[in-house]
Amino acid sequence: MKQAEYFYFEPYDGLKNKEIKEDYFEERVYEYGGQPLPKGYLESEDSNEYDKNAIKVLLTNLEGEKIHIGYVPKELCLEIRSLKEKYETYVAPTLEKGKYKMALYDEFGEEKVKTYTDEYEIKLSLSFWETLPESLKNII
Repeated sequence: MKQAEYFYFEPYDGLKNKEIKEDYFEERVYEYGGQPLPKGYLESEDSNEYDKNAIKVLLTNLEGEKIHIGYVPKELCLEIRSLKEKYETYVAPTLEKGKYKMALYDEFGEEKVKTYTDEYEIKLSLSFWETLPESLKNII
């Protein structure tokens, strides 16, 4: 996605190291944290050998193919399945964490900006609609 220039926002919110030192000292400034990802989907997986109520989470890649990335936590599956029976579902994923910069004092007491990495996460925001708006149906 980075190579395809998919992301809408500049890396590190467009901040230069000097700005990170001045305005975000000891705070993480993520390269792509909070970036929207292509549309997500939830699919019930009744044949799951570990949980008959399992729900798979899928994301679309840039070619529109669905890729299985994980499962809804078990404790949420019954409630989400019930909502999916009554409503149309929209899944909005965002990329969280990953590579970040942080301004800290080095061993000589100088302010320095260093680059670190957290494990990437994908955050899902679910919304349930009586009728999904056309504008959301056409999003890849």
